[in-house]
Amino acid sequence: MCACLQVVDIEDRTNKDLAEQIIKVFERLCSREASSIYEQDGLRCVLDFINNWYSVIHKDSLQSALNVVVKLIGKIDPQNSPTLDQTIESLSNLLLHDDTFVSDNALRCFATLADRFVDKKN
Repeated sequence: MCACLQVVDIEDRTNKDLAEQIIKVFERLCSREASSIYEQDGLRCVLDFINNWYSVIHKDSLQSALNVVVKLIGKIDPQNSPTLDQTIESLSNLLLHDDTFVSDNALRCFATLADRFVDKKN
């Protein structure tokens, strides 16, 4: 499913609908098994999806994608995450978003990251 999100042709309605349904499935799976999605590079895929297509996806799909990111961000190992810089850059882009729901969730993600760093030091 992550691979599908990476190559989705958002101009094609069927592909767009499929991508949005994948996001909804991820949201449901994250409530029980966020680790498996994280291990398949789900965080990066969903962040890329949001940053690339936030202006053309449905608002409920955007909210679901942000819920997935909030869940997955808690799985980052601050001392062993090769994509940490990219994650921070993607979240920083979301802070500039016009929709307060998006920017608020980006702030929640940064707070979770900060907590992860504090927990690793202790």
